Amino acid sequence: MKAHFVLPFAFAALVGGGCSRSEPVAQKATVPPIRFGGKVEVPSSLAPTDLALISESGRLRVGDSLEEAGRAFPPPDSFGLKELPPGFGTGFRARGFETRDEGLGLILVDNRVAIAVRREENVKVERIEDLVKSFVRQFGEPDESVSGARIEYRFWNKEDQRLMVCTAPDRADPTHFDVTMAVGAMTLMDALRMSYPMAREDRAMAERALPGVRHPG
Repeated sequence: MKAHFVLPFAFAALVGGGCSRSEPVAQKATVPPIRFGGKVEVPSSLAPTDLALISESGRLRVGDSLEEAGRAFPPPDSFGLKELPPGFGTGFRARGFETRDEGLGLILVDNRVAIAVRREENVKVERIEDLVKSFVRQFGEPDESVSGARIEYRFWNKEDQRLMVCTAPDRADPTHFDVTMAVGAMTLMDALRMSYPMAREDRAMAERALPGVRHPG
C-alpha cells in the first residue's frame, strides 16, 4: 500500500482514530504525534453481538476465530503481520495482511477476535456510499457521527462493543477516498482512539494536514 499501510500495528502512521493518512505522521511536521494510553487490559467478554464487518464472503464479529476472519476477508497469502500496538501486551496477539490497496488487522485473545480493522484505499465515492448504505441497512442509523469537510466518522454501539466507519480523501488522488472500518470491544476501541470523543479531536487535527478537497456527504 502507499508509503505506510494503516493498521493498528503501524501507529506512527496514525493521524487519529484509525482514519489516518497513508503517510507516517513524522513526515508531516504540522501534525503532532498521537498519544496512546497505558497498559490495555484483556476484555472480560468476547461474546459476539450483531455488529460486524461485512464482506461479500461473510461477516466478521468480535469473538470469531482467526479462521473465520480468513473466510470473511481472505488474505492474499497469509496473515503475516504480527506487531501489536503500544500498550497491548500479555494476553493479546496480532495478525494481519496488507496489499497495495487493502488490508485487515486483527487483535486476538485466545485465537478469538477482540478487534478487527479493515482498510480500503483509493476507492471511488460510489464505493463509500455503498459501504455506508450496507451498514445502515444492517444496523440502522449510526448512534454517533462526526462530520467535517474532509473526514467523516460513524459509530454504532451495542452492549460492550463498537463499530466504526471512517472515510477520508486519498492523499495521492483526492477525487478518491480511503475507508477504515473497525469492530471491537469498546475498551480496545477506546485504547486505539476509535471513539466519538477522540474522533472529534482527531478529525480537526487530521483535516489540517489534508489538502482542501470536498468530502462526500
